[in-house]
Amino acid sequence: MSLELFVWAIVGGLFLTILSAVTTYYQKETPSNKQLSRDFLIGAIFTGFVYPIIPESFDEIKSSIQSTADKIQITSSPVTDPGVKVGPANF
Repeated sequence: MSLELFVWAIVGGLFLTILSAVTTYYQKETPSNKQLSRDFLIGAIFTGFVYPIIPESFDEIKSSIQSTADKIQITSSPVTDPGVKVGPANF
């Protein structure tokens, strides 16, 4: 459980950092390293505190991300012809 908490804390920190950078760029400014570091720490700490309280919500988020990734993978796979074989020749 502690590894999963650590992973979610990093994801929360990255999410808040990206959100902060986008809003800063939207205001026609460049974010500083200090600002980005602060936002990462705030996001990681907040997610680390919230995760143990409501882990069911994080499980739903994880399952929805996995199902979306599976749908993307299925739709982006090339259509293959059953008559075409790939690999070494069979002699």
